[in-house]
Amino acid sequence: GPVFSSLYYDVSAILSLFAGENVNTGFLVDGLISYYAPFLSSVVSLNATYATDSFCPFSNSSVVMGGVRDLSGLLKLGLVSSIKPFSNFLVVISGDYLMDDVDSKLTSFGFQWYANLKWQILSDLQFSLYCGQLLPVHEEVAPQFASSASFVINF
Repeated sequence: GPVFSSLYYDVSAILSLFAGENVNTGFLVDGLISYYAPFLSSVVSLNATYATDSFCPFSNSSVVMGGVRDLSGLLKLGLVSSIKPFSNFLVVISGDYLMDDVDSKLTSFGFQWYANLKWQILSDLQFSLYCGQLLPVHEEVAPQFASSASFVINF
């Protein structure tokens, strides 16, 4: 919802229940505050996601590049910025600081960044470039780099 002109927030929470041999409950909270600048459709957002170590998502989605880390026991603090220099061109840059929650103690996991360029050629035709990198602090987790190009046609 709006905080005041051009500044908005979004907060959500999820409770997970897993009934196996024991019943486990987990919790995830996600928050975002975004500033919509008056020039070039620019947006700057601060975000935070925290999941308890017993959080059990429905799917194996990962918020850490390369799928090396799931949500459970993770704190992610991020900054995202986007700008539309032209009406059909979008540039997004993001960075996240990642922390492990082990026995209620936060320790650094690493940093990740990504950049995405999208060109909406026509309403149903899009070209996109993506690259990103995970820089973990743990030696047992290898650094990750990802890049892709995509061409999408919608029917």
